Amino acid sequence: QDHSAGRLPSAQTAGAWGAGMSRNPRPSKLLITVENWPPLDRALWHEGTKPVTGLRRRRRHAETLSAKSLEHAAKGYGWFLAARAVYGPLDPACGPAERVTLATMADFVAFMRKRKNKNRTIKSRLFHLRTALRIMAPASDFDWIT
Repeated sequence: QDHSAGRLPSAQTAGAWGAGMSRNPRPSKLLITVENWPPLDRALWHEGTKPVTGLRRRRRHAETLSAKSLEHAAKGYGWFLAARAVYGPLDPACGPAERVTLATMADFVAFMRKRKNKNRTIKSRLFHLRTALRIMAPASDFDWIT
């Protein structure tokens, strides 16, 4: 497979990179799991979710969330990555803050609409995506998403 120009294969044709995509019983639904995110995204997620110790520590957003909320946030970003793999290039050197733009969000919404997601599902996935982004890129502002 050709991975030139920083492009990864689409979600449907991803080789080793997509091997960890979980599939539910409906094959048209794809989800990229944390283990299969681009290395930079995965490292930022792990850094943002690991506990911080010490007397003068600043509390991270992930520490305010339940385990279920963290799971939903990871899935929200996994859905976003699946849409990126289908609708456009997924540069592994690009971080989450640079990857999420108005254009990529429009693609993400189109991705969900094409899969017949209801408005409440789309709203939930956008909220979970924003939560994941707050964990991985805490200095960036993603309030415009929801």
